[in-house]
Order: sequence, then C-alpha cells, then structure tokens
Amino acid sequence: MQKGLKIGGLTILAITVFGAIFSGARIKAAALFGSGTAESWIEEFYKWSVPIGALLAVLMIVLGGYKYMTSQGNAEALGEAKEMIYGAIAGLVLLLLIALIYNALISAP
Repeated sequence: MQKGLKIGGLTILAITVFGAIFSGARIKAAALFGSGTAESWIEEFYKWSVPIGALLAVLMIVLGGYKYMTSQGNAEALGEAKEMIYGAIAGLVLLLLIALIYNALISAP
C-alpha cells in the first residue's frame, strides 16, 4: 500500500514538473515562490536538489554498509542492510538519469 502511494506521488510530481518544462510555461509565480517565473524556480530547485539527493544516497549506502558489517550473521539484519544499499543505489541511478534528461532538455534548442 505504501509503495503504491510513493509511486503515485512521484508520478504526480514528475507529471507536474515535466508538464511545466515541456509547455514552456512562463507562469508568474510571485505569489507562491517570490519573484520570478515557475521555470526559474524549477531551475533553482534542480540546482539544489540533485547534489543534496546524491549526498543523501551516498550516506544511505554508507549506513547500509555499516549495518551490513554489524549484522553478525543475523539474516534479518543482513537482508535489511542489503535492501538499504540496493535502494540507495537505485535512487542514485534514478537521480543521475533525471539529471541527464534535464540537462538534455535544457541544452536543446
């Protein structure tokens, strides 16, 4: 159930962000985000979110590795550590793919 909610939330977020990018919307968002357009707000959000997300993913990999080392043969703790590491790697790969797609869209004429 929670997995479905996460996927649904991420889908709605992706549709909203890519819809604003692809439509070329120059919506005045002064009331919500201060001065500037929605496009500039998305660019600023992107510039901060990718490095922070990458840092958090690396931190989760390190924590998963620590948990893996300290599991002492406990199958349940070992499984949780592996799941944490795999999830962090998957998130990092997804983040890098998003960065690649975003940079390709920005540099397109």
